[in-house]
Amino acid sequence: MFKAAMCILIVICSAIIGCSYSNRLYKRRDILKSFVTQLSRCSTYMRYSSSELSALFRDNFMNYKFVDSKPFNIQWDDMLSEYQSLLTDGDIQVLRDFAKNLGATDAIGQQENFELYLQMINRCVESAEEDIVKKSKLYKSLGISFGITLSIVLI
Repeated sequence: MFKAAMCILIVICSAIIGCSYSNRLYKRRDILKSFVTQLSRCSTYMRYSSSELSALFRDNFMNYKFVDSKPFNIQWDDMLSEYQSLLTDGDIQVLRDFAKNLGATDAIGQQENFELYLQMINRCVESAEEDIVKKSKLYKSLGISFGITLSIVLI
C-alpha cells in the first residue's frame, strides 16, 4: 500500500514539474508581448512629448520605478534581471541592446530605434510561440513518462 501511494505521488510530482516547465514557455511569450505593448506605448509618448527617458518609462514597465537620479541603462538592466529566469539569453540581449542605443540620437533616430527593436522583439515572440508548439506537449509528457518509469523501477 505504501509503495503504491509513493508511486502515485512520484507520478503526480513529475507531472507537475513537466507542467511547470511548459508553463514557463507561455510566461516567456506573455512577457515578451508585454514588452512589445509597453515599448509601443513609450514610442508614442516619445513622439509627442520631450520628457526624460525615466519619465517616459516610469509607470509602464511591470511595476519598476524609473528615477531621474540613476542612469537609465543601469535601471533597465536592474529591471531585466527580474526576468532572467523566464526569458532566454537572446531575449535579454535584445532588450539590453535596446537600452544601450536609446537616448543616443535625435527624435527621428529614436523612433527608428524603437521600430527596429520592436521588430526584433516580435521575432522573439514568434520564437516563443514556436517553442510552445514544439516543446509544451513534450515537457508535459516527459514529466508523466519519467514519473511512471521511476514508479515501475521502484516496484
